[in-house]
Amino acid sequence: MGAVTKWVQALGVGLPTLFLAVVTWLAARLTAQGDITIGELVSVYGYVAVLVGPVAFWVECGYQLSRGVVAARRVVRFLRLAPLEDTGTRDAPAEPSVLHDPESGVRVLPGRLTALAGASPADTATVIDRLGRYTPSTATWGGSRWTRSR
Repeated sequence: MGAVTKWVQALGVGLPTLFLAVVTWLAARLTAQGDITIGELVSVYGYVAVLVGPVAFWVECGYQLSRGVVAARRVVRFLRLAPLEDTGTRDAPAEPSVLHDPESGVRVLPGRLTALAGASPADTATVIDRLGRYTPSTATWGGSRWTRSR
């Protein structure tokens, strides 16, 4: 994500600035050849310089809009999750217990902050879904199977 942000910000500021430099250089050459006056050169520079800000703004708006669409799709996908059928309850362990996912080897110790890092966000999301009982799994809590049914 950082690489994409870096490139979008560089393009948002760099392209309008490059455009300003090219137009100013062309106008300076025309002024040196006598095709336009110095006042016209200053006018061209002023018009183009004023456009740098709005163009950078619109590039940034496009980037933020694309990020918003991605986030909205994730929220909609989450809200469409159907809950698994809950066919009963089980008593919680008597003391603080370890939450364990045998498929990934993740062990969440009681009273400890646990952070997951993986090759892709989807990998860690899959582990979280199993531990949170959003999908069927073989996860255990305190040695007992951590499922929604008996």
